[in-house]
Amino acid sequence: MKQNLNRKYSLLALILMLAFSASAAEIWVAPDGNDANQGTEQHPFASLIAAQQKARELRQANDPSIKDGIQVILKAGTYQLGKPLVFSPEDSGSKESPTTFLAEKGAKVVISGGVKVTGWQQFKGNIYKAHLDRDTKLRSLFVNGKRMHMAETDQPVKALGNWGRFQIKGNEPWAFGAGSAIDGIKFPSEEIQNYQNPEDIELIQFNIWTEKILCARDIEQFGDTTVIKLQQPYGAIATTMAWAGAINYDRDFVIRNAFELLDSPGEFYFNRKTQTLYYYKSDGEDMAQANVIAPTSDGLIHIKGESTSDRVKYIQFNGFTFSYDSWNLMDVAGSRGFAGIQSLGLAVKYIPGGNWHPSEYNSTDVPRGAIQVENAENIEFVRNRFERVSSAVAINLVNDVKNSRVEGNYFNDLLGNAVSVGYPQHYKIGDNGKPAESAESMTVAPKPSKETSAAVGVNLVSGVKNGQIEETSYNNLPGGNVDKSMVQHYKAGVEGLCENITVANNYIRNVSLDFRQVEAITSFFVANTKIEHNNIKGTPYGAITCGWWWGNSGIPASKVAKNNSVSFNKAGDTHQVLDDGGIIYLLGEQPGTKIEGNYLFHGPRCIYPDDGSAYLTITKNVIDNNSYKWMWLHIWTSRCHDIVARDNYVINNLLMDNGTNDIVEDTHSFRDAGKFSGKALKIIAKAGIEDQYKDIVPKTEPEKISIYPKDFKQKDVFN
Repeated sequence: MKQNLNRKYSLLALILMLAFSASAAEIWVAPDGNDANQGTEQHPFASLIAAQQKARELRQANDPSIKDGIQVILKAGTYQLGKPLVFSPEDSGSKESPTTFLAEKGAKVVISGGVKVTGWQQFKGNIYKAHLDRDTKLRSLFVNGKRMHMAETDQPVKALGNWGRFQIKGNEPWAFGAGSAIDGIKFPSEEIQNYQNPEDIELIQFNIWTEKILCARDIEQFGDTTVIKLQQPYGAIATTMAWAGAINYDRDFVIRNAFELLDSPGEFYFNRKTQTLYYYKSDGEDMAQANVIAPTSDGLIHIKGESTSDRVKYIQFNGFTFSYDSWNLMDVAGSRGFAGIQSLGLAVKYIPGGNWHPSEYNSTDVPRGAIQVENAENIEFVRNRFERVSSAVAINLVNDVKNSRVEGNYFNDLLGNAVSVGYPQHYKIGDNGKPAESAESMTVAPKPSKETSAAVGVNLVSGVKNGQIEETSYNNLPGGNVDKSMVQHYKAGVEGLCENITVANNYIRNVSLDFRQVEAITSFFVANTKIEHNNIKGTPYGAITCGWWWGNSGIPASKVAKNNSVSFNKAGDTHQVLDDGGIIYLLGEQPGTKIEGNYLFHGPRCIYPDDGSAYLTITKNVIDNNSYKWMWLHIWTSRCHDIVARDNYVINNLLMDNGTNDIVEDTHSFRDAGKFSGKALKIIAKAGIEDQYKDIVPKTEPEKISIYPKDFKQKDVFN
């Protein structure tokens, strides 16, 4: 018996020894390496491109060394990218042999899309200048690690109305029909100068839950009135949206990115005609010693498969800091801007009257991410840092992404949001090439009015009356069908649902600094997606959104989204800038979806299933809504249905349930006690980042960052 036991132990020891001796092939990279080297630890490559090519060669040769995978190990330092590093199916690993890009243990590795700016000379007073070799607009600049901002008006400027008309024939690739739009915006000449490079100018205005960035093409003075003319056709697209997407031409705008506005410390302006960068330095800054970085690369990583049957597979990124990417807003036919009716679903097609619903959201797109992932599976970003990011999305899992994970990452100082999953055009999957409804039958929402705003009370959705869209026929649209294959971004065989995604244990602060209508984590039509154990605080709008499609849209409910989870998150102090929305915001029919175990604090409409939300289970959440104005649950319309809210813990049991076939029961209020106890405290303790990732949480809160004038914000009616 003893001999048999010894044999068993010996066999076990041998198995363990073999298991631990198995190792992946290693490719090493160092800032002082050389791409002519062999890529060993002693003789590393210098660039990620060389390491990527070496990994491809090993896979193509089916080298025995890659049996257990490939590890691309980066030594400490900064690795500069002039353009995104692109991964295609030939870079794929496998389940048994994944490709992992990782930082050497204990090393700080920065993947940077920026260039250092040197040779500063005093221009005038505290304004310094330097040469920068680029010919595109510069929207971000960093000095000694801190974000600076484009020169802007110190206070918002009140507009005087719209100007001119821009005509749309209806046969343009960016138009759903014929019509016209405003061509400019009027301002008082005493407040607006005749700026020397008007094509650099941006105009920003918020409206309830949206905020638009309009780009100028020209400026012209007519006596006491100055007109800023818009870049077209994006100006037409942005100024004809319905509901809160509408522009108010007699309200305030922030105007920025003109040399003449350069008058305060921390501001910059780049003259792309002369390739001269101007910066207004702060007292104490020594420009001869300052570390100044201008973002250059249009994104950092692009993982792009070919189709739903030819994906990029099994690639992991671990331990990096991703920083200093560049993005110059949405581009439609050479014109730029940032405008959408809600969240990250941005308008890219002109629709007469602005009602996007009949297009089945094929009039929308999302910005590309600093990390862009399409047609891929088993992609992982774990334990990275995303700092000083200028894209509208840090990680964008946008189309046909399967079985992938974003976990244990630190996000701070982002112009846009942290993570987005899915695509607004995925109302249907696989409908490419089929004709949409007749353009003549498409409908349009009327211009918002005080009456329609009042009709929906707290929701404040302009363009609806008594909860219903007022529909008017498109009389001026050409007849015939719209070919979806011409308007959908992802074609047949490429378009695919994002599913089995995990976004978990991420620490998120100072996000959506510029693109303020975007929640910290967004998701559209997705399935089997887990948004769990994230720590989110201080957002300009909401924290998390899941779903798309509205019950008052006039089109049937999408059947795509299902079995999602928004659970165990810690989120609060939201809606610092914009109105409406919720800390957790939900849309559409999502059978099998649960909202469970979240700790939510200090925000209006803490859990908000909006118009048409259905088949949700909301349970065991703790909501610290200590203001009598903050509802923990907001179900405002009968078009929401079959929602179960059970066994939740709140300070104030304030809610609205106008839904159909809903169950709201066993709500535990702690109003009298004033603080939580018992089971509620256990839920709070479990919410947020789990123990194995708590080391990513800093000891103190990051410094609050803002790039707009202090009071340029919408006051939330619930604050």
